[in-house]
Amino acid sequence: MQVEKVITEKLNQDEIVILTELFDFVIPPGKEGQLPGAGFLCKMDILFSSEDLSFFTEIVKQLSDDSNSIFGKEFVCLSTDECRDLLRRFQKKSLRSFNELAFKIINYYYTNDRILEAIGIKSRPPFPDGNYVEEGDLLLFEDVYLRGQVYRE
Repeated sequence: MQVEKVITEKLNQDEIVILTELFDFVIPPGKEGQLPGAGFLCKMDILFSSEDLSFFTEIVKQLSDDSNSIFGKEFVCLSTDECRDLLRRFQKKSLRSFNELAFKIINYYYTNDRILEAIGIKSRPPFPDGNYVEEGDLLLFEDVYLRGQVYRE
């Protein structure tokens, strides 16, 4: 998988706005504000695969064309309700593409260090300290031990 330049080097500002809205449509921000919507990925210097970038660009072009044909104006000029309506139409009309897009966004979102930290998952291996395992009551195994061997050798 080849890694491409960041989104800001491949798309113009209007296309980044479309992609940000689309990402936030797939994973909206948390109500308490502790988790950001997936749109923040478009503003960070994240390296996307070249296949993903071309896929995102394709969808952005489709949404831009749909905006012009349905509402007669550019996507960035749409109201919030019109924007959500357009994204819902895209979701229904291109369900397969939308599902593939959602999977890609979820993958990038839940492998981001900021998100992992916000949900309480450490993105580092447990070594050299290892995982902490609580001690249990070993007397619970006493009956099993006293029963002796129950299988053939």
